[in-house]
Amino acid sequence: MFTHDINNVITIGSFTATLDDFLLLEPSYRLPDGAFWQFYVPGVKHLIGYGLYQRDDGPTWEDGDVYLSNETEYAAMQPDTTPNVPGFEADLVAAFGGDYLAINSLYSGWPLFKDTLEAQQWSVADLLLTNAYVDGEINTATYTAIVAAARANYIPMALQGRPGVLPLNILDIAYPPVIIIPGPAQADSLTISASESASYLVPVPTTTDSMAIQATEIAALVLPISILSGDTVPVTANEGVPVIV
Repeated sequence: MFTHDINNVITIGSFTATLDDFLLLEPSYRLPDGAFWQFYVPGVKHLIGYGLYQRDDGPTWEDGDVYLSNETEYAAMQPDTTPNVPGFEADLVAAFGGDYLAINSLYSGWPLFKDTLEAQQWSVADLLLTNAYVDGEINTATYTAIVAAARANYIPMALQGRPGVLPLNILDIAYPPVIIIPGPAQADSLTISASESASYLVPVPTTTDSMAIQATEIAALVLPISILSGDTVPVTANEGVPVIV
């Protein structure tokens, strides 16, 4: 049975490896485009999962048969992935020079990072290292060198500094200039008229609706509530003198 699960762990019979390690043995191996997992039982089915749906490619899979036939060979070739803390420390000495204890000068939290690493508290060590980088205590070159050394020695931390996916470092941020683009100028038009005499006209542009105010007898204190740009408000009075505010 061959399985490639959603966590990128590949199992071939009794042999198990991460996708990265399996690719060292079979560089041409790939999931089908868009797939997240696959499962193959020779002569029974070859399921391929695409998230919300899956398909069965039938009872035969030529590449899968080859992988299954190489199970013993894969097991013999599988590298020793035991975390090698002394090797990691030696690589750091080679990268930065001097005695390992002198590397404490890299940043203030280094002694605690070293202690958690040697206690195999991998997630804590990873968090301390990442925080030191994000807070600007170590620069990108130093952080990348430490991550590369950890990965080379199978230190099982998340190590967010994998190639192309560095965490955010405040020292590396470049703030682009702010560009303000003015909008087009707008001109409002307002016409108020009265058939008789009218005074104290106060245009108040506010909405796009049309409003007509009319008094057939004596009109006084007529208030146009909402008037806006581009609209014409006719105000008429048959008798009297309206006072329009």
